[in-house]
Amino acid sequence: PLIAPSGSLSVIETEDEEVYLLDTSSYARYNLYADFMLNLDRELLLAFYRYYEPLLDQAYIKLGNEPGAFRAVLAQALEVVQGTPLVEGEIRLTRPLLSYEFEDQNLENLTMVEKQLIRMGPENTLKIQTAFEPLLALISR
Repeated sequence: PLIAPSGSLSVIETEDEEVYLLDTSSYARYNLYADFMLNLDRELLLAFYRYYEPLLDQAYIKLGNEPGAFRAVLAQALEVVQGTPLVEGEIRLTRPLLSYEFEDQNLENLTMVEKQLIRMGPENTLKIQTAFEPLLALISR
């Protein structure tokens, strides 16, 4: 089980009462996870996947999916991670209710995974994208 990152999302208030800036110091909360992913032994990761892929596929079949479908779904998920934009500079947020939303609708319309990666910061996002490159290359063949 993973331990949740310490602290919470930090924002900076702006002169505009309805707009906040994502505090880039929040990115550091995710350094441990991104560094862990980047430092995984790539050959071991690929060997792990090759070993467990049949079991993962069997479990996916038991959920009512077609044989061999797990690989395609995993490839799609990894492509989402790989396609997440690296957002440099300030990120403006609004808070219409209890949680913050991206002011930029292009960012707000991204998937939950993409939004989480953006909240992790561009350096951590790139580390995770880099870590998953070999696995995506393997399963996309």
